[in-house]
Amino acid sequence: MKRIIGLLLLLSACPQVYAEEGVTAVANPQATSSGNVTNQAVQVTNTNLFQNTYGAGVQCQGTTLSVSPFVIGGFSAPESNVKNDYGVAATISVPLDREAGRLCREAARTQIARAQTETDKAQLDYNLVRALKCAEMIQAGAFLHPSSPYANLCVDIVALDNTGRYRNGIGQVISGQPQSSVSQNNQAASY
Repeated sequence: MKRIIGLLLLLSACPQVYAEEGVTAVANPQATSSGNVTNQAVQVTNTNLFQNTYGAGVQCQGTTLSVSPFVIGGFSAPESNVKNDYGVAATISVPLDREAGRLCREAARTQIARAQTETDKAQLDYNLVRALKCAEMIQAGAFLHPSSPYANLCVDIVALDNTGRYRNGIGQVISGQPQSSVSQNNQAASY
């Protein structure tokens, strides 16, 4: 009740205000502005981490340094001055999972060893087939001509020819005695 009485006393103490006659108020805001805006942007896009591929699906990611130089040219208004900005944006990306990196490097070493073993096996297979075919050729009495571009193919293979002598792939006699006389001499020495 005290609040209502206090509010009534406050209102009665304020003088009454009247508007002037004949005065018209019109809202007419005016503003002027001038400015210069230059929009420039440089976008740095992250690349994938560098990947080493070792075959059989083994791909290991490594640390990547990405360097992106940029040049931005443009005009400034209203003077139409040419402005050029340039710079370099650099990003270093590092894989964080050390255990996965260790396992991948181990798998890469295994894959490299497997590939080396397969290469060695292929080389061995090639040389065994080469020796077998060259020996068959020598045993049949056929030889490569010494000036042939393929003479070196069988030059290091030695086999018994059809006369019982040891020859290489270009027909050179390696042993002067026929094999039958050598075995006869060995048999005679054993009696």
